[in-house]
Amino acid sequence: MKVDCIDIIFALAFALIIDLGWTATQHGKITKLQEQVTRADLCVKGVAGGDGSGVTAHCAAPISNIYAQARASQTCDVALHLGGVSPECSADVASLVASEASLKLELQSTVADRDAAIARATARTRTQTLRKTTDEEAIKLAPHDPDGSVVCDAGCLRARFEPDAAAR
Repeated sequence: MKVDCIDIIFALAFALIIDLGWTATQHGKITKLQEQVTRADLCVKGVAGGDGSGVTAHCAAPISNIYAQARASQTCDVALHLGGVSPECSADVASLVASEASLKLELQSTVADRDAAIARATARTRTQTLRKTTDEEAIKLAPHDPDGSVVCDAGCLRARFEPDAAAR
């Protein structure tokens, strides 16, 4: 079997084509990896920057989603500390805040009712004490017979010590 120069040239050309193809494939992979490294660097800078710029553009979807959730949680937390609810808060958080506000109003109403009941009871006690003291003074001043019994009945006492009571 005789090997011609042409056969050697074809074999070398074939090997060169395969080598060029393999090199081009590797170059494409290297370029793609370099792009991924650049995007990862931009993603890290966006997350570390704190303002979120470029996170959605440069980071993979799971990282962007987690970052967006973390930012929403921070915004919600700040709003809660300021006494409100932001749109970033979940429905569960908004529901809990509304329930808390409702319970606070109910507690304020209950405290107001309690305070009013205490005020009424205090006024009633004061009035009853005043009446009792007045009645005791009237009995002391009423005419007594020799054995100490009051000679005048209750109507008599009222007429004597309460001038407008006679009209009743």
